[in-house]
Amino acid sequence: MHIFKNSAALAAAVAVGFAAAPAIAADAANPATATVDVSATLTAACFVGGGSLAFGSFNSITQGNTAGTVASSGGASNSVDIDYTCSTGASPQLTVAGLHDASGQLNMVNGSAKLPYNLYADAGLTTALTPGGDAVALATGDGTNKTITLYGVVPASDPTLPLGAYGDTLTLSVAY
Repeated sequence: MHIFKNSAALAAAVAVGFAAAPAIAADAANPATATVDVSATLTAACFVGGGSLAFGSFNSITQGNTAGTVASSGGASNSVDIDYTCSTGASPQLTVAGLHDASGQLNMVNGSAKLPYNLYADAGLTTALTPGGDAVALATGDGTNKTITLYGVVPASDPTLPLGAYGDTLTLSVAY
């Protein structure tokens, strides 16, 4: 019984202590508050689209006699529009690499035969894009879609190249 008396006395003392303690719960007049830190870091980004650059069909002998002309016939395209979007303030730079490039020259292939071609970032054909060459500056990013037109030229080619279809795959890279 002695344990019961002590336990009862302890329970009574605890109950009195809680009754005398001030309330710590928030009420409508004094709401509890806390802060939450919120942060984010925006980083630059660019996205670039692809396309198709088709020279069409042309006579290798005629082409070989007209060095540096744009090769197109039958309405085939000799330029391609490339869309890109960059974050505001980004300074994008375009470079190219061809699947079959060699020593800075872009090449279309048919088996082991290579048909060289050149790529330019302007209609005047003065700003060359070459594998491993200098990057071409694009318009500063502003978050909107922009377009650059790339122009292809098949320079005078070897008239002894095998007839047939030639192709290449370009990789366009935009650093920012």
